[in-house]
Amino acid sequence: MPAPLWNRCGLLFVGLLGVGVVVWANATAQAKQDKPPAKRVVQQHPRVAPRPLAMPRRFGPQQNLGRRLGPNNQQPGNGVANVRPPLGPQMRNPAAAGALSRLPNGALSRGPNGAALGLQPRQAMMPPGLRPGLGRVPNMGRPFSGLQRGQLRSGPFGGNGNGRFGSLANRSRGGNGAPLGTRLIDMRIMPLPPGTGLPPVGEARFRSNELVLQFGGDRTPQDVAALARRFGLTIAAQQTIGALRRTVYTFRINNGQPVADVIRQIDGAGVNASAQPNYTYGLTQLASTGRGTDHDNVAERGDATQYVIAKLHLGAAHRITKGDDVVVALIDSRVDTKQPDFAGQIVDTYDAGCGANAPPDPHGTGMAGAIASHSGLVGVAPDAKILAICAFGGSSATPQATSANIIRGVDYAIEHGAKIINMSFAGPQDPALAQELQVAREKGILVVAAAGNAGATSPPLYPGADPNVIAVTATDEHDRLFSGANQGSYVAVAAPGVNVLVPAPEGGVQVTTGTSVATAHVSGVAALLMAEEPSRTPEDIRAILVDTAKHLGTEGVNPQFGAGLVNPLKALRSPPEIVSETSAPAAPPAPAAPAPASR
Repeated sequence: MPAPLWNRCGLLFVGLLGVGVVVWANATAQAKQDKPPAKRVVQQHPRVAPRPLAMPRRFGPQQNLGRRLGPNNQQPGNGVANVRPPLGPQMRNPAAAGALSRLPNGALSRGPNGAALGLQPRQAMMPPGLRPGLGRVPNMGRPFSGLQRGQLRSGPFGGNGNGRFGSLANRSRGGNGAPLGTRLIDMRIMPLPPGTGLPPVGEARFRSNELVLQFGGDRTPQDVAALARRFGLTIAAQQTIGALRRTVYTFRINNGQPVADVIRQIDGAGVNASAQPNYTYGLTQLASTGRGTDHDNVAERGDATQYVIAKLHLGAAHRITKGDDVVVALIDSRVDTKQPDFAGQIVDTYDAGCGANAPPDPHGTGMAGAIASHSGLVGVAPDAKILAICAFGGSSATPQATSANIIRGVDYAIEHGAKIINMSFAGPQDPALAQELQVAREKGILVVAAAGNAGATSPPLYPGADPNVIAVTATDEHDRLFSGANQGSYVAVAAPGVNVLVPAPEGGVQVTTGTSVATAHVSGVAALLMAEEPSRTPEDIRAILVDTAKHLGTEGVNPQFGAGLVNPLKALRSPPEIVSETSAPAAPPAPAAPAPASR
């Protein structure tokens, strides 16, 4: 075939092939448009659980800064848009770090919520794990808080049973600077208390000329003295607190400035410290009615007007145990150690700040008797031992204590073998005290505190509303709620607390009312449970008290009575194997031999 003909045939073939390709491509494109897209299948490692991505996680004020807060590391509602420091123990994004370094020093720390971020001007360009002049110090940054200055949330920080932070109710760990699932006592460096330290708006229950200060990291006496001069302060007291692993200072303000202003100055100066007011607390007891010193009308098994004996079935309970040698620390006013009702039961005394000249007081003496009376009156745990810690003193008719006093008292109790700490008082929320209470719980010490006597409309009172304690309300002889008792979700149980007969100083007796004496009764019941099975943890004790309580009020656990009236006899008869991640199962106790009637 001639060459021109071959050429024409080749060109025709190529042209037809091109037309076919174009037609096929158009048909394929049309088919894709008409067909719905196939679902994407994501292969997942069998050991990796799925994680929802639709909603960013929200964190409370105590969440450790090393944990992510969600998309762009932002906390909803904190008032700072698009700019947040890189979080965690290391810089996660060098580019972000470079951007931050170009911001003015005050851009982050001095904004509307700069204090809530826990950043100081000199710290705004470094992650929370770094401190000026100290290098990298893990967990020394203050936990992030989305709250306004001075505000502390009553849920994760102060409410009982919140599921996001450690508490007696949920048996979990974390909070007060420790990440969720971590104990404070296991952290290599104790973090500073969370929050800014400023008192909430309207809070006035603190010393107007004093300040409590803790430093993060080591400080020489010269450093502390220089800081005091810089801010117009004088050291009024200082004490090393073992549970917090640091020295707690009480400073006196010399220049007349308000406490909040001094805290802001320290906060703004970039000092690696936690400053807060020296809060004040009051005893939760109404005026007592004395009955004199004559014990002739007191029968061997207790005064006939001691309705608590029958109400709590103490006669039968004491045939099982009387709380043998369980040490109960009583942080209160001065106890009359010569009171015959609990002679021999005071194992130690300690002055945590009430003063050497403070006389024996009806409140402290009455609470000690409600727990351990055994001569004239009958206490709930007559063979328990009392560690009498005097923190409430002063010249006024109503003794008061400060944050510094109570922290010293709790620390002494921890270091001297207390298994239970009784706190029959109430007041404001204190971040340093909250850490101390969490450490006590983590060391296996049960803290029992009064719900308060401020009435149904009162906000939560502390330490009763702290998640690491058992809060107790008061009932009368007919199981009616004490009219002055605080109410709220933090109330765990109730106990007799209206017109209760207890010892008084100088060998007398008195009738008292309030959540104070109800708290002492629950501490006594806890001592019975610990004497019966020493391996029980604070979580175990709370679970037993709640599960065996006599239900009162509206259906279920309620803000008036909590789980209900404590029932020592039923609690002692409950199985000793309590489900706890920290306590080993205990063998069933041997049957108790009949014992003589209570003294």
